[in-house]
Amino acid sequence: MWLVWTLACTGEPGEKTGEPTVELGEERRCSSPATSMALRELTLPDLHDASAQNMPIQYGGGGAAVADFNSDDVLDIFLPNAGEDQLYFGSTSGNFVEQPGVWPTKEDSSVGAVPVDIDADGDLDIFVTNMRGSNRLLQNDGGVFADITAEAGVGGGDYDSIAASFADMDLDGDLDLFVANHRDEADLGPGLLEGSLLPGHPSELYRNNGDGTFADISDQLPADLQEYGYPFMGVWQDFDGDLYPELYIINDFGAIAVPNQLLHNESGQLVPWENPGLNISMFAMGAAVGDYNGDGLADLVLSDWGRMFLFEDAGDGTFYDAGQAAGLSIGPGRAQSWGVELADMDNDGDLDLPVAFGPLIMPPEYEQLYEEELALSNPHNQPDALFLQENGQLSDQGSAWGLAQTGNSRGFVLVDINRDGRLDMLKRYVDQPASLHLSDCTEARWLELELRQSGKNPRAVGAEVVIEAGGSTQHRWLHAGGTGFAVGHPPELHFGLGDVQTVDRLTVRWPDGGESIVEDVPTNHLIKLNR
Repeated sequence: MWLVWTLACTGEPGEKTGEPTVELGEERRCSSPATSMALRELTLPDLHDASAQNMPIQYGGGGAAVADFNSDDVLDIFLPNAGEDQLYFGSTSGNFVEQPGVWPTKEDSSVGAVPVDIDADGDLDIFVTNMRGSNRLLQNDGGVFADITAEAGVGGGDYDSIAASFADMDLDGDLDLFVANHRDEADLGPGLLEGSLLPGHPSELYRNNGDGTFADISDQLPADLQEYGYPFMGVWQDFDGDLYPELYIINDFGAIAVPNQLLHNESGQLVPWENPGLNISMFAMGAAVGDYNGDGLADLVLSDWGRMFLFEDAGDGTFYDAGQAAGLSIGPGRAQSWGVELADMDNDGDLDLPVAFGPLIMPPEYEQLYEEELALSNPHNQPDALFLQENGQLSDQGSAWGLAQTGNSRGFVLVDINRDGRLDMLKRYVDQPASLHLSDCTEARWLELELRQSGKNPRAVGAEVVIEAGGSTQHRWLHAGGTGFAVGHPPELHFGLGDVQTVDRLTVRWPDGGESIVEDVPTNHLIKLNR
């Protein structure tokens, strides 16, 4: 049941842009609050995947996508696999049912997936990245999928693709696409030890033509990236406040290949943006975006081999690493961090940091050589982490929360899959099936928000949402891919609010610069704002 009302909306100063409607879902309270905060692993007999049985490389089956694919207001799960991909429809009873044959299958090695309404018909489509064949754009028609990759022109070459991300880079109202292409070869190990690598696979940048097709504009990407880069992800984020999103490309093997690269968006044209804070050399694997310190600016967490970074935006176009000051340390028995996200896990109003850890798959002799010659360790059974924030400081509570699994983790999706107001976690591994971890409900309050608008970006990818409640302000940005590790989240935003009963003011800054404002919003609700 939904309650609907309208609100005033403004765009540029003095410009009227219409009166959106707000749909307020039923209030959800915790009937039996937990005495401790933890996530419990849910055993789903029919939720399995093929990756553990068919694992030719390091990353196949490392990502996932969660969204409502059949428009029944229940979240579903898509698993890209090293082998046949899988789609599971959720139900109100909490079960997941596999949907065989609803999209073209391939015996390849899919890595990641992004839910996105690319044809603006109201259904969420799926873009799948693949390391052993062409990437795939799967068009959704009422929960039934068709492969339209060839027609759309986004298949690219047979590159080792890891992750994709969408944004309206030219502000023409539709979504453009970046695909991060790595390269996975048997001789990467010797090359790393020798200080030289084969050329990487060139990444791809596509401009949406607005008619269901895309134009390849990869020539906007830097030449050194295209020849020797090993990117894992591309993060779209407007860092300079002009509405045009920048593209931050994070690269593996940065010390001997190409460092991370921040590309400035100049009216839809990407150009190198020299930034001493972000253009660093590292074994970059995953990225998280969020306002960690509450100053209204987007900060970044980057995962690495042997360390992690927390880059805070200084507000003047530069970034500085605040990780050590915040107490961010990978801790003993860990080395390779992969998926990372900034999200409010305990609903107290600040952002926490879950992290997936897992070793590289390599012969023992290479582990020894890396340790001796490069001081890079590869411990087995690395526990995942959950760094909770308290007044700017981080402490690892992964064990207490039941999230310190030691499988070979890669990506994870944070989502309130059972709609109790707390974030749950879908984990992916490259050595075992996926697992779903459900949060215990508590009395801490929350708000979840979906955005809808007319036009060719109906889910408002790129929007910023600001809420003012209880004397504090929170900022969120809506992404389609580009955070975590090769994963895709549903197009919605989650806010933890502690004991706040009512949000004083909710402001949506739409991708085109218009604003919608609604006041006195009750918490413990899922809200749909339709522009």
